[in-house]
Amino acid sequence: MTPDVREKTRFVVVDAIGVTESHKRETPVVEQDDAKRTSLRKLLGKTAGGTIDEDEAEELGLRLSRLSRTLTAEDQAEITRLAGEPLDAITGRIATAVDVDHVDRVRQADGAKGVHWMVQQAVQPLAANKSLRDLLTYINTDQRIVYDEVNPDSLLSVGPVEMAQQTVTSWREYLAEHHDEITSIQVALTGYGGRDVRPRAAYQQLKDLASRIARPPHQWTVERLWQAYEQLGAASSEPGIKHGPPDLVSLIRFELGLDTEVRPYRSTVESRFANWVERQRQAGVSFSEDELWWLERIVDTMATSVRFDVADLDRVPFTERGGTDGFLRVFGDDRAEAVLNELDQELTA
Repeated sequence: MTPDVREKTRFVVVDAIGVTESHKRETPVVEQDDAKRTSLRKLLGKTAGGTIDEDEAEELGLRLSRLSRTLTAEDQAEITRLAGEPLDAITGRIATAVDVDHVDRVRQADGAKGVHWMVQQAVQPLAANKSLRDLLTYINTDQRIVYDEVNPDSLLSVGPVEMAQQTVTSWREYLAEHHDEITSIQVALTGYGGRDVRPRAAYQQLKDLASRIARPPHQWTVERLWQAYEQLGAASSEPGIKHGPPDLVSLIRFELGLDTEVRPYRSTVESRFANWVERQRQAGVSFSEDELWWLERIVDTMATSVRFDVADLDRVPFTERGGTDGFLRVFGDDRAEAVLNELDQELTA
C-alpha cells in the first residue's frame, strides 16, 4: 500500500466484542504535534530528577518501545551493555507499572505517594544511567535527521583552521564532561589497572565511545578528529593510514597530558615493542626467529584491538602455527604466560 514506508510501527485494532465489559481510559497519543509533546530528552531527564509522573512514564515507555523496533543490532547490543539488559525489558516494566488497573490498586492501597514511588522504581534503570539516557537521545535524534541527497549545497565560506580549533575545543569539553566514562575506559585499556576487564570487553568500550561521538550532536568520526589535530599541527600526518577506535587512545592521552604529541596508535605500539626488545637484548635475552614471528603478530593484534586476548591465539594468523599449543611449544609453559603479561603491561594504553 505504501512502498515508501520502511516498516509499520503503528496499528489500529478495532474490537467490536466485549469492549464495555471493563473500565477503559484513553491512552496518550504518542504522535502529537512536535510543539505540543514533551521531547524524549526531557522525559528521560525527568526520570533522573525523580519528577516523572505515571502519564509521562506511559508516554516514555511507548516512545522507547517504538524506538526499540527501529534499532539496529549494533544499537541494541550497545544499549544492552550499558543497561545490563535489553531495552524491551525496561519498557516492559514501565508498561506493567503504569497499567491503569495496577495504578488504581496502588493508589487505593498507598495513595499518591505509593504511585509516585512505584513509577520511580519502574524508570530507575534510566534514572541511574546518564550514559544510557544520552545514548537513547542520540539514537532518537539521529533517526529524525533527514539528509537531502538531491539538492546541491553551496559553499559560502571556509576556514579549516577555525573549524579544526572548534572541533578540538568541543572534544576537550566532551572529555571533561564525561570524565568518569573516560577514566573507566582508561582503566579497562591498560595492562596494569585493567586486568580484571577482559581485552575484548575493554576494546568494546572504546568502540562504544567511537559510536557515541559519531552520533548527533557531535558527529565526530575518529578520522575527523584526527584531521582537526593535524590542521592544528598537533598530530603527525602519515599518508595511507586509516584511523579507527584505537587512535582515540592517542587523542585521549594527549589531552590528559600523558603524551606530548599525537601519533597513530599503531606507531606508538610498534615503537614501544622495539624499545622492549632492545631492553631485553641488553638484559641478555634474545629471541629466535620463531619467537619473533609470534611476538610480531601479537603486536599487530594489539595495534588494532589495543589489548591482546589469549583467545586470539586460536584465531588467524596464529592458527597457521598451531594456535595456543604452538605458542606454548615455542615459549614453554612457564615463559609463555610471563611474556604475554609483560607485553600487556609494556605496550597497552
